[in-house]
Amino acid sequence: MAEEKTDVGAKRLTILEAEEIESVYGLPVFDEEERAFYFSLAPPERAALSQLHGMKSTMYFILQLGYFKARRQFFVFNLKQVAADAQYIQRIYFPDVDLEDLDITKVTRLKQQRLILELFQYRVCDGEERERLRTKGPTFGIRVKKTHFFTLLRTLCPVEAVPVSPPCPADTLQIA
Repeated sequence: MAEEKTDVGAKRLTILEAEEIESVYGLPVFDEEERAFYFSLAPPERAALSQLHGMKSTMYFILQLGYFKARRQFFVFNLKQVAADAQYIQRIYFPDVDLEDLDITKVTRLKQQRLILELFQYRVCDGEERERLRTKGPTFGIRVKKTHFFTLLRTLCPVEAVPVSPPCPADTLQIA
């Protein structure tokens, strides 16, 4: 653990290095065995594909689904960032199709995320639950980035299966 000075000169304890943070919160990097596991489709997941339109949308959905299975969070990505995973999915599910890009609209991406949440019987955290999380926070007596704070609270507060969408990662939450 190292100490880090911030803009205002305050010291902040650094528990994880940037590479470790990326391995926990960043886009997963799979090997072939992990791809086979995370991108396999159970019958309800295959059925959900019928709600999608077009190959790009379907490909993006399978990628989002696999990454959600691995990290229980969503990512925004392009073809260059996920090329190896996209090639795997294309080889397994769409062998006769050439994929040039993965550009889908934000509306489509959010619709897919709602569909994935339904598949896992998750729901979006509402205002009341967010307030409950906010009131539990001060009992920790620490200063942390909001992203890490909400991840910690998510593990400490069993509120059914509610994924917490943290605010902007650059924000810092001061907990007295």
